[in-house]
Amino acid sequence: SIHPGALPAAEAAECADEQGKYWLMHDKIFDEQNKFGQGTVPFTNDDLKKWASELGLNTDDFNSCFDSGKYRKEVEKDFSDGSSYGISGTPTYFVGNDEKGWKLIGGAQPYQVFEQAINSYL
Repeated sequence: SIHPGALPAAEAAECADEQGKYWLMHDKIFDEQNKFGQGTVPFTNDDLKKWASELGLNTDDFNSCFDSGKYRKEVEKDFSDGSSYGISGTPTYFVGNDEKGWKLIGGAQPYQVFEQAINSYL
């Protein structure tokens, strides 16, 4: 139910995090997708490795981490955990609290959707 690049992208971000550059890799992945406009842009493992190099990561360490699948189980568990809460894509937000419950807001929504959800809990 997710695009083919989602798992390797998440793994690449985790490997980048080992070098303190999670958010740099995260932003790079989305920046590269945005260059192509709307929708999911296919990218390869080689692209992820190239971007790691462009970001100044130690490529030997990054490639070793990435190629080993070191974070695959962690990423798969994160996906499974999200699915169990009804998350089917990004972005997804939860508005509410434990006392009154939670409302799931999926997708890019206008301000009014969030305002209405928040106001329902006030």
